[in-house]
Amino acid sequence: MNIFSKKIKEILIPIVLLTVFFATQATGIFSEGMMFWMLLIFNLIVFYLVCNKNEYKLYIIGVVAGILIEARGELFSGSLHLGMTSFMGVPYWMVLVWGLGVVLITRVGVAIRRI
Repeated sequence: MNIFSKKIKEILIPIVLLTVFFATQATGIFSEGMMFWMLLIFNLIVFYLVCNKNEYKLYIIGVVAGILIEARGELFSGSLHLGMTSFMGVPYWMVLVWGLGVVLITRVGVAIRRI
């Protein structure tokens, strides 16, 4: 496998999947539960295609950070008003976005450093 196809699997596919997710979320045609399951499947696809060493730790850090940051924004400032919330005022799907976002940002950073 050449380096370009590995980078496509590692970076471009997660970006495309997140774009599809956010476009779908913006339309509002799916419920919060369906959004969670769609994003969970996208996360599994991303990690099935490429899972670098210790990325699951980054994912967990991103999920925990997402819960803390989003809950703080919802509980203390009240500036964030999301429809049907699930955990401490934060939809379940949002913490999955945080986890995948941390992993994706790390992958992009490593790819840029190797250029």
